[in-house]
Amino acid sequence: MTQLSSPEGRRRLAPRYLAFHAAADALFERWLAEVPGLDGVSRRRAGLVRAGLRALGLEPVVAGPPAPILDGAPEALGFLYVVEGSTLGGRMILREVAARAGETAGLAFMDPYGARTGEAWRAFLGVLEREVAHDPERLDRAEAGAAAGFAYARACLCGAA
Repeated sequence: MTQLSSPEGRRRLAPRYLAFHAAADALFERWLAEVPGLDGVSRRRAGLVRAGLRALGLEPVVAGPPAPILDGAPEALGFLYVVEGSTLGGRMILREVAARAGETAGLAFMDPYGARTGEAWRAFLGVLEREVAHDPERLDRAEAGAAAGFAYARACLCGAA
């Protein structure tokens, strides 16, 4: 959180989010665009990260570790679980950054739903339950996708494999 509290720190850390969200958006497009109940436009975040980078005076270039290769919609839903869950933490982080720094320029991507965050999260959980919870094989695949999502987030944001 300290890095995000200064403009210099944001310029160092925010580009790392682009690799993560660009990969998530690509997975969404490939595997989840036709899943009923998922609003493909509002759940994609790479565009918001790009806008944030421009607001910080940076060129939005995707540079990061290779994205994981997932085998289908269940895995992509697991990966999206990580992305959507990050909106809950992102909302809290953004509030803390605002309290520390007095502003949050370039970080709107961390709270894409604003006051609708809880509603968006519950809607996603409903889709996740409908699509994977009642089929053990699909649930295992979703769990593998979530594990890949957490590992990829760590690789992008922390530079760790």
